[in-house]
Amino acid sequence: MRDLLSILRVNLRDYPKENEVNGFTILGMADSVPDFVINTDIGPVIIWHAPAGLLPITGSEITRFTIDAPEGFHWILSQRDLQGGYEIDESLKIVFWSPEKIAKCIGESVIAGDLYARLAPKKKNENTIGKNEIHSPQTKTLRPQLDLSSWMSQRGLSGLVSTPILLEAKLWFIEGEITGPNGESEKCSWNITEDPWSNKISVIDNIEDLQDSLRLRIISPEESGWLSADNLKESVGSLLNVRRKSEIQEENQSGSVRSMLLQRWSFDKDSAIMSDKRIFVPGWIIHFEEEKVLHGLNGRMYSF
Repeated sequence: MRDLLSILRVNLRDYPKENEVNGFTILGMADSVPDFVINTDIGPVIIWHAPAGLLPITGSEITRFTIDAPEGFHWILSQRDLQGGYEIDESLKIVFWSPEKIAKCIGESVIAGDLYARLAPKKKNENTIGKNEIHSPQTKTLRPQLDLSSWMSQRGLSGLVSTPILLEAKLWFIEGEITGPNGESEKCSWNITEDPWSNKISVIDNIEDLQDSLRLRIISPEESGWLSADNLKESVGSLLNVRRKSEIQEENQSGSVRSMLLQRWSFDKDSAIMSDKRIFVPGWIIHFEEEKVLHGLNGRMYSF
């Protein structure tokens, strides 16, 4: 990032690290930046880097950034996209460069000869990755819920050959509100997995439980197996609606009586902002006469 800024004729000077915000690293401060970044003279600009990560940057993170970051104008070079549907208001004094914009700027610099790129040397005995294979720390896989050896042994299939694979799925990021019985609302965010193989959607509480994907063959479902964003909004309410205890006080002839009541808080689909990312379900191809896919979470077999 510093090389790119140098090419753009941005002269960085140090800025106190104690001002850093969680999820964002300060690269420094510049007294001025090129007009194509900010087309007005606004004085010093604090320049930030948002490192790569699984999740997109949400509106809540930007709100927290504006609260925690020092006063001034900010330029964020991000390796994470903004959550779909969210736009940064100009009044926040933030210029946001997405991974796509950074890549475009780097590509133009390479073509112009200002920045040099070279291929990383291939490691000895490293295999070429086919077009249906991956190996990326940015791609995640759900943890398997069954032991293959035990599963095959219990079914008298121990002699069959199996091949580990990845089944394509989606991780949805939802920001929205739940509405209480008296019209009050509360902002929430959720992570939802969509598994088109088992036609199941689930809430995932901790995305840190996901593991890095291995270099394996990927099998994708039929296109008709995916939910649209609108269909997901309709389906996800039953998962996101909650019941909460509340205390009510009633007056009668004996005096004041307190009681506990379960009240329903409902997911407001109309306020929801959604985006998705590709993830995988672990699985195996079981080599019968007609090959089948074994799902690594529910233990069921599917044709492909």
